[in-house]
Amino acid sequence: MLVLKPYDSSLLKSAVAAVAKIIDTNAAICYNEDGVSLYVYGKFRGLIIATLHLLPTGFEIFDCGKPGHIYIDLTAFCEKLNMATDQEAIEISFGDIRRIKIPKGDRMIIFRFKDMGTDKIRCHQMEFRKFKEVPEFAERYDDMAIGVPSQEFNRVFEELAIPGEAAGADDNDLLNISVNNEQLRFLRKNKEIILMKELGKYEIRGATIDEPIELECSIDWGRSRPCLKAAVNMTDEVLMFRSKTLGAMNYSLKCQIGKLGYLIFHII
Repeated sequence: MLVLKPYDSSLLKSAVAAVAKIIDTNAAICYNEDGVSLYVYGKFRGLIIATLHLLPTGFEIFDCGKPGHIYIDLTAFCEKLNMATDQEAIEISFGDIRRIKIPKGDRMIIFRFKDMGTDKIRCHQMEFRKFKEVPEFAERYDDMAIGVPSQEFNRVFEELAIPGEAAGADDNDLLNISVNNEQLRFLRKNKEIILMKELGKYEIRGATIDEPIELECSIDWGRSRPCLKAAVNMTDEVLMFRSKTLGAMNYSLKCQIGKLGYLIFHII
């Protein structure tokens, strides 16, 4: 059983919506006393595995009994959250809800929306299913990271966009990102944008001054742009670093979301 009530409902809705933009799929939710982790992944070139980690510090109520893990329909979950207005607090209960009259054996997520002005409460529910084993989503990160101000990251995405283009999948449309000790380079369809370290456009963390830095990755532009744009709007800085996820070495982008937690996109 897990009961959540965030301090900032709009931030939670935005964070889940950013993940839901990646791919229309199911998501795994694992929770314990340390927080809640939502995992989304899909099979396509420039694969993005998204992990949304929610910390107890971001919730007015964080009541976790026994640790658990469930599967949800991410699109339906996002739709339920968006039913709440800006004037309503959101309380979410995961688990077997014994006190509510539902068919025996059904497993439900209960959403309670409380109007802060009138104390009126609305309830909605959706099904979830359990799985026997927790999926292997072990993450390990390098100490070294590249920090880019979110406004710079957003500007790059705006300048690389083609007016009127439709979002979607195109295996030949990749955003290539490379970085070294002097410059951070973005390349898409022969259009190049370079950020210079000496101008303060990015920072290198966790590395010695003389240590050579060389990172490079490719992202599916059509799928990554909407979710990254949504995530960047919630943070002050985007971190790029090497990580090992699902047994593979890859690169990751991390966006801190205030006290709520953080959102990581793994690029394989």
